[in-house]
Amino acid sequence: MKFQINKPIRLIELFGGIGLQALSLKKEGVLFEHHRLCEVDKFAVTSYNAIHGTNFTPSNIQDWEGSDLGIIDTDRYIYIVTYSFPCQSLSVSGDATGMDEGSNTRSSLLWEVIRLLKETPQLPQVLVMENVTQVHEQRNYENWVRLLFVLTQLGYTNHYADLNSKDYGVPQDRNRTFMVSLLGDYEYSFPKPIALTEVLKDRLEQNADSKYYLPIEAFESLSIKSQGIESRSIKQKSLFGLPSAPKNNIGNIVESAKRFRLPEIQVVGRVNHGAYANLHDIARRVYSENGISPTMHTCGGGNLEPLVYIEAEQRIRKITERESWRLMGISDEDYDKAKSALNQTYYNGRDRSSSQLRKQSGNGLCISVLAEIFRQML
Repeated sequence: MKFQINKPIRLIELFGGIGLQALSLKKEGVLFEHHRLCEVDKFAVTSYNAIHGTNFTPSNIQDWEGSDLGIIDTDRYIYIVTYSFPCQSLSVSGDATGMDEGSNTRSSLLWEVIRLLKETPQLPQVLVMENVTQVHEQRNYENWVRLLFVLTQLGYTNHYADLNSKDYGVPQDRNRTFMVSLLGDYEYSFPKPIALTEVLKDRLEQNADSKYYLPIEAFESLSIKSQGIESRSIKQKSLFGLPSAPKNNIGNIVESAKRFRLPEIQVVGRVNHGAYANLHDIARRVYSENGISPTMHTCGGGNLEPLVYIEAEQRIRKITERESWRLMGISDEDYDKAKSALNQTYYNGRDRSSSQLRKQSGNGLCISVLAEIFRQML
């Protein structure tokens, strides 16, 4: 039996961040109520309220009880609970301490969600989880199976898949696991991929501030591998019948990318100048504006921001905070609301919110992907 949303929606966002789950519903034009938000980070809650016009306060999920979900009258409302629990203990860039219940790792907060579900007298009809793909890989597989088993015992049918932002209209390589759990015996099909019609350049600002540019010496230090561009194609490239790019020189690769809009990462080289010379390989990579971006992460500085080569200027610069939000599918209007609220609330009106803005985009999920997931229920 196919599940369909046919009642007013009450959205409950656990580990809600800045509310990209809510923005995904808004992208689909869905009317809903911001019913509950659980988010411990005060900066994220400030951005959430600025974007959504709400008045939530920070809270720790460990302090919640089932009744705090506020689930009543499930015959009149569809309750959607989203839970993008912390990935730091799972991801390859984290500490790999896992998500065992009672282990006190960041990722073990997953089991607080299960506790709340067991405590609430009425269960939500829809659960949506998002996390890094390591959540179901070998190191964490036992806990993943346990999660599926517990949800099944509660009455949910569970459907999960690894989906990448670049397959849903966003020029960012961001592969994440999504799981939709439906209360009852329901079928669900994840959305099919969408041909990518944009490259990184389409999401860049036209006149980025000079502070984002690396010195000329950084460009001169650029090491280009094999006199060409190092490309990493995506699985779905052949799905859209896109030809392979020649690898003989930069000019040919760039022109090919412009002509065919190849959905792939293109690394033009690595910076060896100054502090960059001592950084990890990933931090030294410079990406072509005619490919797609790497995964946006929570970096707040330290020369770890992704670098892009601006062809027309023959300069290298950091991807800006605004651009990192655009690459999550967030509008400039919402970015400006969050930035203004952070600066006014915490920095006396000064422009000091850069690190928080980068963290908030990197901690989020891509709106376009989740919007397509919701569309399958509408």
